[in-house]
Parts: sequence; structure tokens; C-alpha cells
Amino acid sequence: MNEITHDDDISLADILAFLQDAWKTILGVGIAGGLAGGGFLALAPAQYEAEAMIEMAQIRVSGPNGGSVMTPIEAPALLIERLKNPTAYTPEAIQACAAGDATFTGEQMAGLVKASIPKNVTGVAELKVRRSTPALAEQCAKGLFNMVTRQQAALLKPQQEEMRATLAGLQTRFGENQNYVAKAEKAGLYGMVYLARRDESMYLIQQIDDLQRALARDTQARLVSPVYASPQQVFPKRSLTLVLGLMGGLMLGLLFTLGRRVLQQQRAAT
Repeated sequence: MNEITHDDDISLADILAFLQDAWKTILGVGIAGGLAGGGFLALAPAQYEAEAMIEMAQIRVSGPNGGSVMTPIEAPALLIERLKNPTAYTPEAIQACAAGDATFTGEQMAGLVKASIPKNVTGVAELKVRRSTPALAEQCAKGLFNMVTRQQAALLKPQQEEMRATLAGLQTRFGENQNYVAKAEKAGLYGMVYLARRDESMYLIQQIDDLQRALARDTQARLVSPVYASPQQVFPKRSLTLVLGLMGGLMLGLLFTLGRRVLQQQRAAT
């Protein structure tokens, strides 16, 4: 009885022989993959990205040791969460991003805006949007900035009105004290009430100055740097798409020829 042995080792010569027989198929499918990538580039709409780094509106609040500090009226993380809600977008912001599409909705805006917090920066949110042209992307980002500015100004307004009302009351009381002190000095009355009113006036001067400084230093939301829209499209990537199409085609061609070779050997064995 003859003994049949099978050598499962694949030599370099076997690989070269396989490639010599199958290179046309592999290359053909690879070229087809490259053409498919080119077709995708031709059909896929180009997207350009604009970004806006927005510093939150600031308000002065009481700090430690009786001082005051500036703090964002809205935390960047809260703004980011708010922008995920379709109802957060104003008609003006939607129109700025819609490119004339009357059916553009808040739901689409929520999916369009990509918001994040830059590393090692406080009180700042970064917004990115992608649109069909650099000009439209820039217009959209500016529209979002204007929306955030108005919304945070609305958050500032009640606190500023309260501070103005307090300031008006202090100024009225200061005026009353000044009139009393002037009359007392004219009449030569320097009693306890005079001294109390005079001391209170000194205290009121400090309080009025603090409130006026706080109101003057409250700031609206602002751009850390001008809105930037890259002239280079961010999707689809031309070179990457073509390379992936070609490489995918080559791999598919290789798998196809290997599968065909294995199937042929199985049929021959039977």
C-alpha cells in the first residue's frame, strides 16, 4: 500500500506562484475598490468645519474675606448639555445654519453642533459645526455665538437689575445722610445721631463703590478668538478615502482568489 503524505508548509515559492497566477484578479478588484472610493467622493457632499471658542458671560459675586470674584453665569458643561436639547436653539440660530432650508429643525441643530470643554481652560466652551461650504460653516458658528450671547445676557439681567435696585437704595440713603449731616453741621449739632449718620455715610460710600464696580465688570459672553472656518474640507478625506478604497479592494481581491483556490482544491480532492 502506498503512503500518501501531505506537506502543509507553504514556501516562498508557493506564495510567489500564487501571486503570479492571481495578480490580475487582485489588482483588478483593487482598482475597482479605488474607483468605488472615487465614486463615493463624487457623490458624498463635502463638509467644512468652523469652530468658535466662547468664554462664558461673567458676573461678580461675593468672595472670601468680604471680597468679590468673577464667575461664569453659566458653567460650560451646563451649556453643552443645554445644546443637546432641540428647544435650546432660537429661530435666528437655526436660520443661520439652515442654508435656506425652511424645513431645518432644532432636532437637526442638536445633531449638528459638537460642543466640548478645552483642556486646561476654565469658563470656556468650544463649539464646532460642519456645513457644505466654509462661508456657511462660519455663518452657522457666528449664529450660535450670537444665540449664546443673548441667552446668557438674559441670565445676567435679573441679577443686574437686583444689584441696580440695591444701588439705588444705597444712593438714596447716602443722600439723606448727607443732607442731615450738612444741616447738623450748620446748626452746630454734633450729637450721637450726627456721628452715626456720618459713619454710616462712610460705609455707604464703600458699598456704592463696590456695587458700581461689580456692575461695570459684568461681561457678556465673548469669543476667545475669531470664528475660524477651514478652507479644507473635513469630510470626506480625499486621499484617505482613495487609499482605503484601493487597500480594501486589494484585500477583497486577495480573499476572493484565496477562497477560489481553496474551493478548487476541495473539488479536486473529491
